[in-house]
Amino acid sequence: MNLEIDPEILSSILKEVEQRKRAIKEGKIKPPWIEYPDYEPYCLGWRMGSGEDYIDDWYGFIKNLDRNKLKKYFDKYNIPKEWKPRLKKYIIIKGE
Repeated sequence: MNLEIDPEILSSILKEVEQRKRAIKEGKIKPPWIEYPDYEPYCLGWRMGSGEDYIDDWYGFIKNLDRNKLKKYFDKYNIPKEWKPRLKKYIIIKGE
């Protein structure tokens, strides 16, 4: 079987991957609820769709932040209430 990949599509994918790597390195990767606003926290798109690689990279990013940087990150990007249960292992939510 001979598969041909459209060079424009491949170029676009590689560009997206490089941009995400750069955003992670610079600490500028946006949280998934901003990058994929139509995806709910437990949407199948995080496991088998276009958000799968993104959320894996994002979790890797936040896991490597120290507590102070993690707090600043989540202060900058307000966590929607529907995302809080999914993120409880990474954050301490006041009043809960």
